[in-house]
Amino acid sequence: MRGGPVFPALFPGGAIGALLTPLPGFGVVPAMAAGMAAVSAAALRLPVSCVVPVVLLVGNSGTVPVVVLAAVVSFVTVDLPQGPDIPPFSDGARRAPRPASSRP
Repeated sequence: MRGGPVFPALFPGGAIGALLTPLPGFGVVPAMAAGMAAVSAAALRLPVSCVVPVVLLVGNSGTVPVVVLAAVVSFVTVDLPQGPDIPPFSDGARRAPRPASSRP
């Protein structure tokens, strides 16, 4: 997409944030800012670089702690280990034997 990955990552975050507005204690602006920061930090893996455009776009200094918290939580969540080293299916993993056909 033209413009790079930053602004296309902000749109779904704003949409998800708008869906979170019915939660208690969340207004429309803080919820959209948190969603934009979380999705863009997860997509770009740059939490500080994602906080700055979101704060500048929102223009509300009261949402800075919410934006920083959302970006850091999503960044840490994305970088968590995925579990034990399980080999991929295509790298020599054994397949279950197929049942023999009854054709002559």
